[in-house]
Amino acid sequence: MKLHPAFVVFAATLLVGCSDKASQSPTPSSQVPAAQVAPDSKDPTKANSAPALADGTSGTSGTAAASAPPSAPPPLPYLPAESKLLADGGLATERAATLLQSDKQFQQAARLFDQGAANNPEAHDLAAHYKAAISRGLGDKAVLRDFSCGLSLCIGSMRTKSADDYTAWSERFAKDTGAPTYSFMETTKKLSEGEYESRFVFSTDPGANSMSVPGKPR
Repeated sequence: MKLHPAFVVFAATLLVGCSDKASQSPTPSSQVPAAQVAPDSKDPTKANSAPALADGTSGTSGTAAASAPPSAPPPLPYLPAESKLLADGGLATERAATLLQSDKQFQQAARLFDQGAANNPEAHDLAAHYKAAISRGLGDKAVLRDFSCGLSLCIGSMRTKSADDYTAWSERFAKDTGAPTYSFMETTKKLSEGEYESRFVFSTDPGANSMSVPGKPR
């Protein structure tokens, strides 16, 4: 039977369309989830590469966590300025005597005490407490000039009208139970008629209540 050319074309078109649809319908076994796709065996760098981390390094599952930062060192028992005046758990008498008698060394020490206390709340609070106690017994014949504390020692200077005025203050201060001192060194010199300067260093720490003689200051 002879078919019309148009019908032949139409039939061929239908056959082609059916063939295309059949080839485009994947079977369930041919669908592979993206997470299970095997690495590209043709590119070894892709097959063995590890996932990149935020800092640019590579890592894999099960990698140990980053190590913790090192712990801070324990606080020092003394500030550097006061450690020079301590030896064997007590006030180093020769070092303290040399410092109190030297204008230059005393001013340097007072400045170092101030600098250390500025960055140490405990030293700052200790200085405020003892300064208030000193002021309670000053009266009108003495003026506190330099004063600062470390963690165990305090250092200061005072101007009075006579040596007796300073002695009277130091006796009152020694009796102040609210601000105990455990070792005390002082020196007084006459600046002019009716003007004296006294310098002192004392311990506020019951653990540093002795007077030691370690030798001459270095």
